[in-house]
Amino acid sequence: MDLRSIVALVDDEQDGIAACAERGAISHNYNELSDHTFSKDYGKKCRLKSPKKSNGKILTMEMERLTRQEYGFIIAIASGLRSEDPHTQVGAALFERESGRLISSGYNGLSAGTNWVSEFNENRGLKADLIIHAEQNLNFRDPKVEKTLFLTMDPCGSCASLISSPLSNVKEVYSLKEYESDKEKKYQKIFDFYNIKFRRATAKELKNIYAYMNRASVNIDSILSNLT
Repeated sequence: MDLRSIVALVDDEQDGIAACAERGAISHNYNELSDHTFSKDYGKKCRLKSPKKSNGKILTMEMERLTRQEYGFIIAIASGLRSEDPHTQVGAALFERESGRLISSGYNGLSAGTNWVSEFNENRGLKADLIIHAEQNLNFRDPKVEKTLFLTMDPCGSCASLISSPLSNVKEVYSLKEYESDKEKKYQKIFDFYNIKFRRATAKELKNIYAYMNRASVNIDSILSNLT
């Protein structure tokens, strides 16, 4: 998942997004998807300093604390990086809806003990038939616990059905980007039928996620420089 490419698709003017350093406090209806606890975890008004390099010097940039939604997306992104699929890395992160605790994470890939073969790179249809999707690799655990799911890509129809199962008990789904192969948006029909709330990441969320990931990369650069 190339987050920079996702951010590039966002029309800043249309969404009224200012530069990250100029962002104000998030309004009280920010990211409200329902009246539930998980969805009402708004951006806190505390402001954090993010290091940023310029001409070899560390500068700082003000950022808002990650919301639960932004945190969930980052966990999903990190999970997807573990996928051995060089073309499509998909990540998923499952949380308790009430407490916001992480339950499970997953990524698309092959079953344990199975190695990636070069034929998959040339025969995408074969790969699609054999690869296990990120949602299928999740451990949904207790079916009595209501859950919130974060994905780096919209689910296919089969995974949407899995998510909608009463044994999964997922009530909300957040996604970063469209699943381009699903022109019919089967997942949306399934979620609507089972009354599962769905939405994609907003431009504001993407900006804050990108800013935090950039800060993390600067911190890693600093650690590496101290090792040499």
